[in-house]
Formats: sequence, C-alpha cells, structure tokens
Amino acid sequence: MSNPRTGGTLDPAPDPATDPAFPPVPEGEAGLHKLIARARPRFRTATALVHDTMRTAILTGTFAPGTALRQDTLAEAFDVSRMPIREALRQLEAE
Repeated sequence: MSNPRTGGTLDPAPDPATDPAFPPVPEGEAGLHKLIARARPRFRTATALVHDTMRTAILTGTFAPGTALRQDTLAEAFDVSRMPIREALRQLEAE
C-alpha cells in the first residue's frame, strides 16, 4: 500500500491475534486498561487511540462476544470525552 504524502509504502497493521508483540491481556475492564496504557504514548489523537485499542481488544478477545460497549463507560476508561469514542466506534463498524 503506498503513502500518498511521501510516496513510500505503508506496512500493514499487525494482527493482534497472531503477532507476538501483542501479549495476551485479561478479559474485560482490566484488560482494556492494560491495552490503553500500552497504546497511549503512540497516538496523536484520542480517536486514533480509542480506535486502535478497541480494535485490539476486540480481536484479542478482551471483550467477550455480545458484550455491551457503553460510550460513557469507555470514555471514562480512556479518559476522553464521548466524541472520540463515537467516532472510533463508527470507524470500527465500517471495517
């Protein structure tokens, strides 16, 4: 995949389910907090942080299938407003 700004290529995102760089985390809220702590320094926007962390949490099974994801609870866990949560959830739905 090429990068339109630099003309270089972009590496595909690692698959958290199979990449050894993503060690397992506990399920539920404790697992989410560990994923947030690992990811926070790498992101410039709150939406990118939430999107990537939620994607990883879903792919690694941190959230059991059928788990209700409440925006207010996620906003509190990520220490952000609900707007980045809503935008990240929209992006995830589109994937």
